[in-house]
Amino acid sequence: MKLTIFGASGMLGTALVPRLAAELATPSHNGCDISNAQRLRQYMMSVEVPDIVINCAGAIPLAGCSAERHDRIRPAGVQGRLRSCAP
Repeated sequence: MKLTIFGASGMLGTALVPRLAAELATPSHNGCDISNAQRLRQYMMSVEVPDIVINCAGAIPLAGCSAERHDRIRPAGVQGRLRSCAP
């Protein structure tokens, strides 16, 4: 099973990653800015399509993160972007 976890280096993600036994992709902030639809699509098209995508990004707001950017990162904002990446 192939998994992609967004937010794997954050508070929630770092607790989750060690518990998963799978082929795991954990893109970095620089490797995949999920608040940017075009960069998210480019990333998803560059990797083998995962069986499961887990979004831990934005679960806990970062200091200095604007409310607008946080809304694009949160699950509701990312859901539509991921749908557009589906094959």
